[in-house]
Amino acid sequence: MGSEHSDDDGHAHGGGVGELVRLTDHEAVEGLALVDHRGAREGNAHLKVMVGQLTQRNKELAESNRELVSEINQRKVLEDSLRASERQSSQLLERSRQLQEELRLLSRRLIFAQEEERKRAERKQQQKQAAIFAALSPQKAAEALAAMPEDQQLLILQNREEKRAAKILEQMPVEKRVRVLTALGEPFAPL
Repeated sequence: MGSEHSDDDGHAHGGGVGELVRLTDHEAVEGLALVDHRGAREGNAHLKVMVGQLTQRNKELAESNRELVSEINQRKVLEDSLRASERQSSQLLERSRQLQEELRLLSRRLIFAQEEERKRAERKQQQKQAAIFAALSPQKAAEALAAMPEDQQLLILQNREEKRAAKILEQMPVEKRVRVLTALGEPFAPL
């Protein structure tokens, strides 16, 4: 048979046909390795593309997240501002209600004071008129009284002594006398 020799890994083989087969197997493995290497390069290229796409997508997502965080922060600021504005509006409304109540009280006091002043002035005027009427003769008092509005006539006659009032009424025209006595609640008796 032929001469035997051993290869690098220590296996003995013979020469000839067996070696050809071995070489063919070895070439097949190298061919497969080349194919696998090409596939790996293609896979690696595809992987690089995928990594690039993922990196780009991560950048886009990061930017989107930054925008969302910015919007959230803006909304928080706006919400805080709105809450502060609502508190201020509530405080202003409450103050407005307080001022409105104070104004109501002041208005009541003013109306009361004006009414008291009107009554005081009216009493003073009545006192003046009564003094004037006391100084007048019954004839002049009746003439002056006849020229006054009925409500003033009544007040003056109510504040007079009965005898003096009767003398004044005697001097008044009959139609006025009837109205004054009716207003006073006195029965009319011709004088």
